[in-house]
Amino acid sequence: MAKYIRIKSILTATLISLVSGVMMALSLPPFSMWYLGIFGVGLFGFNLLYVSCEKTFNTTKARKYRFLAGVCAGLSQYVISLWWVNGFAVLGTVVLVIIYSLFFGLLALLCTTYNPISFIIAYSSAFTLGDFIKSNFPFGGLPIGSLDLPQVLGPLKYGAKIGGGSLIEFMLFLIGGSISVIAFGLITRDVKSHIYAATFGVLVVIALTVFGEFSPASGISVGQRNIALVQGGGQRGLRAVTGGNAQVVYQNALNATQLIPATFKPDLILWPEDVVALNSPLQGSPQQSTLRAIASSYHSCFIAGVTSPVGNTSFLNLAVAFDPNGLELGTYLKVHRVPFGEYMPYRSFFAHFGNVSLVPRDAIAGKKPGYFKTPCGNFGVMISYEVFYGSSARASVNSGANLLVVPTNTASYSSDQVPGEEVMADSMRAIETGRDLIQASPTGYSTIVLRSGKVTSKSGLGNEQLILGKVNLYSGLTLYDKFGSTPVIIVILLTYLGSLLFAILRKKSKATHSQ
Repeated sequence: MAKYIRIKSILTATLISLVSGVMMALSLPPFSMWYLGIFGVGLFGFNLLYVSCEKTFNTTKARKYRFLAGVCAGLSQYVISLWWVNGFAVLGTVVLVIIYSLFFGLLALLCTTYNPISFIIAYSSAFTLGDFIKSNFPFGGLPIGSLDLPQVLGPLKYGAKIGGGSLIEFMLFLIGGSISVIAFGLITRDVKSHIYAATFGVLVVIALTVFGEFSPASGISVGQRNIALVQGGGQRGLRAVTGGNAQVVYQNALNATQLIPATFKPDLILWPEDVVALNSPLQGSPQQSTLRAIASSYHSCFIAGVTSPVGNTSFLNLAVAFDPNGLELGTYLKVHRVPFGEYMPYRSFFAHFGNVSLVPRDAIAGKKPGYFKTPCGNFGVMISYEVFYGSSARASVNSGANLLVVPTNTASYSSDQVPGEEVMADSMRAIETGRDLIQASPTGYSTIVLRSGKVTSKSGLGNEQLILGKVNLYSGLTLYDKFGSTPVIIVILLTYLGSLLFAILRKKSKATHSQ
């Protein structure tokens, strides 16, 4: 009978983990049910308490089952949220899902459950630190799929002005942990102590939300600008190496640019990333003459995405800026390259496991923030993947940027899973820095995002489309602009270590009294 009860408990815990992981994944695009992220985190936290305190598990088995609960939640979450990797490498999808699921299990193992308050603190701290590691290491990390992104659609978004996405992640797990503690207290009929602990967590989240909402977004507007976002349109799901047609993409951008009405006077025209894909340097090329002519004919500042080869093994991924007279103001070289997409780390090693010819050249990494000082305004530039990194936007704003500009190319993705997350990242960067943001993509999404995070214009996928609008240029700095996420991460780390030390001392104290 005892064995039957134990098996039933294990199956129950496994099912709860799988469901919680699915709920977390459904908070992300293409589903974008942000509120399910909160309830998924809450359900998973409840499961960790269940396997730690259920009488059928002893202490040793409780640790093991807590790890397995984390792995199961990670599997169901990452199979969905990393499905887009399938379009590039099936084996890569399997490897990533396994690695991140095991990591999720390890984070679950780190959550102390000796009392409700220690659990809430350890739960929110461990998973925030874990996401920070996942988003930055190795090879620059993988910020795509982070659970903080969907929360830009809900009230937790205001925390971004204080501590960026890391603080939102902490708030998410803090409120989820509080929900799980209340639910567990109701089931175990130990409501009082659990309510007190949950109240602490909820009050901290409310305080951070209110403080974030009313903290300075940035300075006042220093001017308005007319902008034109050029989306040439075309087929999606094509990789540049295997199915892209650079001339068609370039011509589509030219055609869409000609749709700018004579009555609209753009201060800035933005072309997407990699629209001008060259086999030789830009200098002296016919394309350079055309780009200069576009800027001078509209008497507008003009930023275009350009790629050009360097020798036989490397290439440059650039944003090139022109002034209203057609003079080239400068270039920005992309800093955050996409591993296994724009460069192949340890190429000779990974050649033993797959076809590295899909990345025949390695992008050369830039070293300076994306920043253009132009007659039309000071623009902070992030090329595509870089918009997932708060540090990129922050570096541009601290250089003097009044507006964030994102030339991107998401044409390789057949679905809107990654493009949808990129729009969420647009909102996150706008809130963090207190800057309006514009994004242009060859086949979508092209967007205008206010500093509040609100998306006011968004193109369709695959369409030829021209987005015309107005944006504000802002001065001043948010708390995140000034300090970044480092202080938040340090405080969270110290908080976790403090909760761990408290749990150890409490355990020793109980052992002493029992003797």
